Amino acid sequence: MRRSTRSKRSAKLEAEDEVDELDDAIGELVENPPSGRSTGSAAESKPKTAPKNKNKYNLTPGQTPFPDYPHPTREECQNVIDLLSTVHEKPERTMLPSVTVPGCGEVPAVLDSLMRTMLSAATTTANSSRAFQNIVEKYGLLTEGIGKGSVDWDKVRLGTQQELFKAIQCGGLAQNKSKNIKAVLDMVHEENQERREAILAAKKETPKETAGESSHLPPGVKRETSQELSDEIYTADANVLSLNYLHALSTDEAMSKLTSYPGVGVKTASCVILFNFGRGSFAVDTHVWRLCRWLGWVPGYATRNQTYSHCDVRIPDEMKYDLHGLFWKHGKYCPKCRMIPVKDRPQHEQMVCPIDDLIKANGGRKQPEEGGKRKKKTSAKPRATQNSSKGKKRKAESSEEEESELSDLGDESD
Repeated sequence: MRRSTRSKRSAKLEAEDEVDELDDAIGELVENPPSGRSTGSAAESKPKTAPKNKNKYNLTPGQTPFPDYPHPTREECQNVIDLLSTVHEKPERTMLPSVTVPGCGEVPAVLDSLMRTMLSAATTTANSSRAFQNIVEKYGLLTEGIGKGSVDWDKVRLGTQQELFKAIQCGGLAQNKSKNIKAVLDMVHEENQERREAILAAKKETPKETAGESSHLPPGVKRETSQELSDEIYTADANVLSLNYLHALSTDEAMSKLTSYPGVGVKTASCVILFNFGRGSFAVDTHVWRLCRWLGWVPGYATRNQTYSHCDVRIPDEMKYDLHGLFWKHGKYCPKCRMIPVKDRPQHEQMVCPIDDLIKANGGRKQPEEGGKRKKKTSAKPRATQNSSKGKKRKAESSEEEESELSDLGDESD
């Protein structure tokens, strides 16, 4: 009888954790609806002049969409870190790959980081962990050499999408994830072989030819050491899929490359750069986006990607890791700052929000639509017909980003 009682209590606690995480997933869809419609007015959200060199996510690397917006300052960032640190522990870096939890991508291999982050998107930690464990069990891990501890992603590539779908079905969005993961792995394999051929061809050239334009070297090759070039050849020959060459690219180049893969949005790419590369990149998930608006760090009508572009420029690199982790924890556990309020949870209700005064000074906790005026609805059907092509384009873009939504730090118990 006692054992049965303990099992029921344990099951209840697990169910509560699942509800908390599902609340976060629901919050993602509420704050970033699949239709991709803007939460503010068109006049407020569109820039007056479209800057050049924008990527498919309408971002200009190194530029903020709000150049005249003065927040956040370094002092404001440090103040928030100090305040949140009074109730949450700062995140600690670890590069040891787990074989049970996908995590946020804080692992040695770049491809492993990307795959884990894609797998963890828009679902609970428990569900993504079960899906990841199924992948490990079915395809196995690399046990030696470069990539040791990573999933044997080449086996995943050579398998069928249906097999992968069945393995990750418990993780949610399995149809899209299996399709995108397979597509990314095919692209990486092709790129690895192309880079191998280019590197070998360059080694046969004279130094003068290699320095010239005739060599047509792939991105990053000229910045890699001889050991790194040898590693590329080794992994390609051994059919060990790798994206480690991305370390040789600039942060903007790496962001553009990562977001060129199907199903990889700005948040996922930013997580890889932040957690795997160890570089300053302000990954914006639903919690970060919400708190940045409430603190007045971006205009109330700022989209998630605009929030990333602006804060990535304004926030000092050395503060981005701490702020992302603290915002994630606070947005998840603070009873006032959660997307869906906590009820009947004494352990959370007792928490005093350390940034409550800052949020109130900025006008309180507003939802995104309150930052800008909404237009009145008129003749919905004709309007939908007129804008059908634009609507389809927005839906395609938002669905791709939709799979890169949740921050993947995992529960504190992970």
